[in-house]
Amino acid sequence: MPYSVFLDFDGTLKAPGAKKMSQRVVDALENAQKKGHKIFLNTGRTVAFLDIDAFRGFRFDGYLCGCSYINVRGKILMADRLTADELQPIVAHFYGRDIIVLLEGENAMWAAYDKEGVTESQGMIPLNDINDIFRICELEPITKMNVLINLEQEDLDFVRQFADPIERDDTTCTEIVSKGHDKAYVMNKAVEYLDLDPEKVIAIGDSSNDFAMLDAAPISVAMGNASDEVKRRATYVTASVEEDGVAVFLEEFLK
Repeated sequence: MPYSVFLDFDGTLKAPGAKKMSQRVVDALENAQKKGHKIFLNTGRTVAFLDIDAFRGFRFDGYLCGCSYINVRGKILMADRLTADELQPIVAHFYGRDIIVLLEGENAMWAAYDKEGVTESQGMIPLNDINDIFRICELEPITKMNVLINLEQEDLDFVRQFADPIERDDTTCTEIVSKGHDKAYVMNKAVEYLDLDPEKVIAIGDSSNDFAMLDAAPISVAMGNASDEVKRRATYVTASVEEDGVAVFLEEFLK
């Protein structure tokens, strides 16, 4: 039975500063598909902010986005959202503290901030009135939040009353998702929905938001550019993203 490969994007498929996946990586993914293996993107990015141009025309067998969304060849299998009851207390907790909270929707992203300073040109719709922010929480399909700081324990404890924070070791932000959601959750749901062999799952990632996915997969691969903790959790360690580590692993493992 073929393998199902679940891949992080930033730092795994695409190097920092690069505009696209390398051609070698694309070739390796296409060759794996030709052999009957399934290739899934499992990214922390929400669906509205997938960089399709970066894929160089490669079509994944499925897109898992923001720990809450699964799309397989145009069919949406999951689209979970944070509710207003979950969103509004968290926004209010950070409002007035000079901290930007990003509300990531299915079609747009809003920057909730009590001051001026965030512009549309930065790819976000600025909101600095708490009533406008609450309105967006009520009416828009929000799939993930990002708080643009690493949270202290007191803030983590507060957030956990309403949702699950995912701390990052590679950036100064904290992702916030619906309770019980992470990259392992959507990966396992995709395996279940598509009747894939759970013993033939490969997960490849590079950062702390990949912990759950790597821990859940029977075969886990850390990128060479990953932290020591990511590497400790993995079955294999491949080359860095700059050295086309995904291609290096797939060319050898699936030969």
